[in-house]
This record gives sequence, C-alpha cells and structure tokens, in this order.
Amino acid sequence: MRLFPLVDGSTDRYDRMLFGIPFDMPLATLVGFTSGFRIYYNAGAGRVDYDTIIASMNATTITWTSDALTYAAPWRFGVRAFNVYGEEQNTDAVLLQLDSLGRNLANRPNAPTNLTAEAAAAGTLTLKWRYPSTGQAAAPATFRIYTNGGSGAVDYSSVHDSLAYTAGINRAFSWTSGALTHGATHIFSVRAEAASGILETNTLTVSATADDTAPSQPATLTASAIR
Repeated sequence: MRLFPLVDGSTDRYDRMLFGIPFDMPLATLVGFTSGFRIYYNAGAGRVDYDTIIASMNATTITWTSDALTYAAPWRFGVRAFNVYGEEQNTDAVLLQLDSLGRNLANRPNAPTNLTAEAAAAGTLTLKWRYPSTGQAAAPATFRIYTNGGSGAVDYSSVHDSLAYTAGINRAFSWTSGALTHGATHIFSVRAEAASGILETNTLTVSATADDTAPSQPATLTASAIR
C-alpha cells in the first residue's frame, strides 16, 4: 500500500488505495488502521498462548471457525488486531468448555443465593432463595430442587422437584414441599438450569426438621355477650 500527499501539499491527510477503492483519512487515525486480526488459544489448558498464532485474517473478516475441539477441556481464545506498525496487546479471552453434547458449559446461569429452609404446616418445609441475574452468562429457565430424602447427603443425580424461573433483578423465589417424615432432618439444594439444559453446579445446602405435630388445643374457652 503506497501513501501519497494530497495535491494541495498538506501533510495532515493522505490518499490511499484499499482493495482498489481510493479514500482519504486523517493522519491521526492512520496509526490505528487495522491490517487484520490474529487468533490465539490455550490448546485446551491454561492461559492463552500469545506467542503462537493459530490463524490470521484480513481486516474485513470478523468471524473464524476452529477445527473440532475435544469436550471437557477449557478452551480459551484471544484475538488481536495488527497493522504495519505492530500488534495491539489486549489480553481479553473467551472461554469455551464443551460437554459431550457440544454445548458450551461456560454459558451457565448464576447460582441461587440466600437459600433458607423453614418448617411449615403439616410436616412440610418451605425453601426460599434469590436469583442474582447481574453478570449471568445465560438466564435460567428452571430451578432444580434436590434433597437427601431425610438421611445422608443430597442426591444430585435425582431431581426432587422443579420451579419455573421468572425474570427479575435479584428476584425472590419460594417452594413448599409435600408432607415429609416427621422428626427427620431434610437437606435441600437448589440449582439453576438454562433453557439449553446447562445446569450450574453449586453445592449450597440448607436443612430443616419436618414437624407434623398438631397444635395443642386451647386450654380455656370463654364467651361473652357484646351489646
């Protein structure tokens, strides 16, 4: 690419040819002109290796497709712009972590917060929690509820129940169980699941003891006339 002064002899603007189309631009922006983009990655482990270029594209190409990637490995990719003066040095990276179905596990919802459990009527328990949507990689579609069934550890391989998500900033949610074994301590956990089926995997738990004891009858009953 050759640069030519304008006919009037000014030194702050230049004409140039780009793919056969002449145009002019201020000299101040010429330094920022992008010749193309270079792709870097971490080869499936660790940080992005910016010493090894895996692909290079011209300035008009803004998408790139990798070869087949193995699932479970955390693939990180970075892109840097370059021109005749060198390459900018940003270290931004995107994470791509595939499961066996080809879904990006990095696109998980956030984990629920402020999980509590309290005994309710007739041997039931009520769970309450909040969902912080700020900064989420994906919105949840459903909350999955897990329990230990009254003994042992929470069984995350079996969903006890589900509750649909409704959008909102730090929205509160609650769920009430059916009647549980009286006197048993039940442990619960709640996870958020995206519409894609990707589930976040927090292990926050709460516990409460079910109580189906009927209340005591009133000790004294009186009545009086009201005029």
